[in-house]
Amino acid sequence: MSRRVMRGFRGERLRELREARGISQQDLARMADLSAGLVVGRWENGERTPQIDLLARVAEVLGEPIEHFVEISPDDRFLGDLRILRGLTQPALAARLGINTATLAELERGQRRLRPEIAQRLADVLAFPVETVVAAHEAVRSRPPGTPP
Repeated sequence: MSRRVMRGFRGERLRELREARGISQQDLARMADLSAGLVVGRWENGERTPQIDLLARVAEVLGEPIEHFVEISPDDRFLGDLRILRGLTQPALAARLGINTATLAELERGQRRLRPEIAQRLADVLAFPVETVVAAHEAVRSRPPGTPP
């Protein structure tokens, strides 16, 4: 399964916060139950972006919201970005919404119309105003060709 690069991830913020707390990459990996400290270094150096569930664990260990590490202007957020800001994978969000993951993926790519009842459920689960959810969906539907969602 391929995964997309996390938009707006700032590895340097992770490094700065980790160093300010006096935590090594290996200790952070251990505390967040990651497989190896090397992965943290790759995130910090911009070689890789984390999977959202792993970043959520790191953010929890460091006591910071995901927004500290993922910077996307509220005016430029896509539907998938809202999910990421809440630390949820597609399967986890789809399960909470009672829809299948493929349907959620199509919504996040702008390939499916967002029905009002799904917009409201997304708003409730993600704790964003429904207007924000609708605007994020419209942003991904109207993005220029070739722009990843």
